Amino acid sequence: MLGSGFWRGFLFIFLATAVAPSFAQNVIDAPPDAATKSESQKSSEALVIDGCWKAATSPQFFEAQRKIALGDSDDGSSSMFVTIADKRIVLFADRRPFAEMPFTLDLTVTPWAIDAVFSGQKLHGVCEIENNRLRLRLNGPGKASPDGFNAFDCDAALDLQPINSLPLMATDADGKNLRTLFAIPGIAFGSSAISADGRQVVVDSWDLLAGENYVKSQLTVFNLHDGKADYSSVKRIIEGTVPSWSPDGKKITFSRYGTGVCIASADGSDLTVLTEDSWGSAWSPKRNEIIYHKYGLGNPQFCLYDCETKKERLFPLERFSSVGWMYSWSPDGNRLAFRGSKRDGGEELLAIAIHGDGPAETVFLPPPGEAESKYIEQYVAWSSDGKKLAETLKLKGNSNRQIYLIDVEGKTPPERLPSLDRSMPYFSPAWSPNGKMIIFAAERSNRPQ
Repeated sequence: MLGSGFWRGFLFIFLATAVAPSFAQNVIDAPPDAATKSESQKSSEALVIDGCWKAATSPQFFEAQRKIALGDSDDGSSSMFVTIADKRIVLFADRRPFAEMPFTLDLTVTPWAIDAVFSGQKLHGVCEIENNRLRLRLNGPGKASPDGFNAFDCDAALDLQPINSLPLMATDADGKNLRTLFAIPGIAFGSSAISADGRQVVVDSWDLLAGENYVKSQLTVFNLHDGKADYSSVKRIIEGTVPSWSPDGKKITFSRYGTGVCIASADGSDLTVLTEDSWGSAWSPKRNEIIYHKYGLGNPQFCLYDCETKKERLFPLERFSSVGWMYSWSPDGNRLAFRGSKRDGGEELLAIAIHGDGPAETVFLPPPGEAESKYIEQYVAWSSDGKKLAETLKLKGNSNRQIYLIDVEGKTPPERLPSLDRSMPYFSPAWSPNGKMIIFAAERSNRPQ
């Protein structure tokens, strides 16, 4: 029998969120006590059930042998969605987050044991993945884990099926500790940027369930707390793609299909179109200026726009037939790293001087003496200490693009982030300002639909 009012409170939060006009405040708890395992081992175990899910049948809760179904239609379907990411179970009603449950997972026992926390109360349960479905059974406070998966022998029964979603992933700066940073059921995330204070992320996104694609992508903003996504802060603010923060975090520059390069406030207001004949913009980390790729002038050219004087300064790139439209400033704001496609074939990852007395051009890839190749992609991010580039490469023999660390001084060869799954494609890295984390997009769901 359920503890007095515990699951009733859960149901109340769910139902209130399902009719709420905006995101509801999450229930945030501290994680339960974890077993004595290494951090990397615990992260690996959590990834086993990571992903976005939809209730395959109405979630069921039991009180005095009376079933309560969390459904909203006659056929028993449910509006409950679930994200499992970064050692948290995030519950959604009609894709509005209404609760979080930190958890630990033990794969050494059968069935798998899961301990979670909801509303300050410890829950114990079992889970398994069978035929690509996740079955989760939980008992309320003060009760042991269920013995198995009979729905009537537990306090809560959830049967979940995967739903197509493309998450934001993260690793530590050394490429270890792969984890899902942020995911919302049915939403695809692409290019991202972290504000200079490390407290906000902006990422382009599109709703797969609504039939959207990247051409109609929306900028989504959410907060970070101690390197974790705050689901209660999520907002889709404005149509756009390839975002970049201003140094003070008050504005965002981005591109929009059919419009060009734009600026807006961090909440999506005060939209300004800078130019209609350009694409791909990046705000300098040190100056109030934006660089973008101006086309229609014959040779590809970068254009530096001074936000104070409204003046432009052109940087012709005569060696290249085209350049990638995702580039990265050095942390001192003096150089710009990008991918260039050469007129005589092949591609380079290089940096050009925008300010200062440094070399006019530095080529990072391919190494001197190595024949040009087609493995260099346009997604590049400069580390906050200026020593490394995170770059998306698709090396010969690997069908999936992966993220590598490039030594700016060229003393060591490119190093693949070691915790990445070789069977998964990743792209569009971004560094946290403190240099402790790299975030990036996964190009497809980690679960077949």
